[in-house]
Amino acid sequence: MELVNYTRVLCFAPVQAIQGLQWYLDRHEFSARRFRLFPGRLADPNEDLSDFEIVWFSFDLGQPVPVEHLKNFRGHVGLASFQQPTPQQLLALGEASGFRPITWDGVSFERIALSLDAIAAASEKTKKESLLVDSLAGWLSQRRRQPGRLRLLNPPEGFPGAVDFSLVDVGTSLRIGGWRSRAPIRLPYDTGHEFLELNLREGAWTGAVLSPDPPVQGPPASRPIEVGDQISIGAWILQFAPLPVVEELASLMARSGMSSKDATLAASAPAQNLADFVRGLLLAGASGEIRVQSGLKHAVLTVLEGRLVHAVTGAVGGEKALFRVLAWPEAKWRFLPRDEHGFKDREMDFGALEFARAYADWIRRWEVVRSFVPSSQMRLEGNPNAVRQRSQWTHRLFLVLAAVSEFHLVRDVFNNCPLLDIDIVESLVELRKSGLILVQREFEARG
Repeated sequence: MELVNYTRVLCFAPVQAIQGLQWYLDRHEFSARRFRLFPGRLADPNEDLSDFEIVWFSFDLGQPVPVEHLKNFRGHVGLASFQQPTPQQLLALGEASGFRPITWDGVSFERIALSLDAIAAASEKTKKESLLVDSLAGWLSQRRRQPGRLRLLNPPEGFPGAVDFSLVDVGTSLRIGGWRSRAPIRLPYDTGHEFLELNLREGAWTGAVLSPDPPVQGPPASRPIEVGDQISIGAWILQFAPLPVVEELASLMARSGMSSKDATLAASAPAQNLADFVRGLLLAGASGEIRVQSGLKHAVLTVLEGRLVHAVTGAVGGEKALFRVLAWPEAKWRFLPRDEHGFKDREMDFGALEFARAYADWIRRWEVVRSFVPSSQMRLEGNPNAVRQRSQWTHRLFLVLAAVSEFHLVRDVFNNCPLLDIDIVESLVELRKSGLILVQREFEARG
């Protein structure tokens, strides 16, 4: 996985122009961005456009614009340079509305470089806004289902007590009782009895009846309490509601021009995963630690002013730890804000866009091989006969085979090989198919 963040440009231009522009970009810095140019061929319909952020077309004087090919680039941003654009060329360029036309003499690369940098800046701004909306929608979908307060819907006229109770920072239990009780939530009954206890377990509220008088009716005990559920204690009705900030954000998203489908996204979107949570912190420019747990496994991810700079779990750290943690099933996490001056380790440097790009590449590969991940207690051996017959090795295969030969136990192979876990799994699959490694029982049988 490439660690350096480059803006990738697919180029449809003469080879000499691409090489010259790359040389110019490598020696001049207009912003913090760095560019990598890749030649493209219009005759190749299988070009994966998702690998590139910008597309550059260079047209000679009077050269027809390939309208049919441009249709494949709808939705992409790019640059179209003309020696002297004609009305026909500009009209045809409308088939790809995301392209910016400029004039270029074919010699000076500064104009092309500045245009690419401006397009990259505008594209990054749009992507960050989209990422922010997605993160907010994910957060909203999770929080909107979680009760954040409890309202007394039908208080008597002139009731002096509170009618809206926060469920935040109240601990793991909360009791409801009469007016003379010591319960945090007191109803207009002239009694010191407590009627109901609410308990918080693993982020979900449940209720337990403490007194049969007055009668208590509420959500079934078979499921956690949700927003909108009501509890009736005698004549009084309490309803669970989201936090005010959640309702305000939902209203704001609806008023900001989102469609009705988008505005109701919070009610139907899947719960936010760890990657979405990390991305939201990066977009917010946060600093602190994300403590992650999955079963008996623990990890810490560190963000510094909107950059993901450190990760550690067990004996591994950096990107290897980061993507290992993202693969954990049923992970739970909490964020602890911290003063950025306390950070010393900086093993990586992911902003929101770099993290989103790296995660998208990783999850695409992980979904393919996750079912092939071997048991951590499995023992592997190299197959000497097959190894001697192999004449060519990639660096990645060699590192994994070396780790297998030295450590044998899968857990130790993953912890001691410097590659990312995804690279190790892909390499193990290839080595296994080629007969270059064996499970220990097979090795003992052959021996």
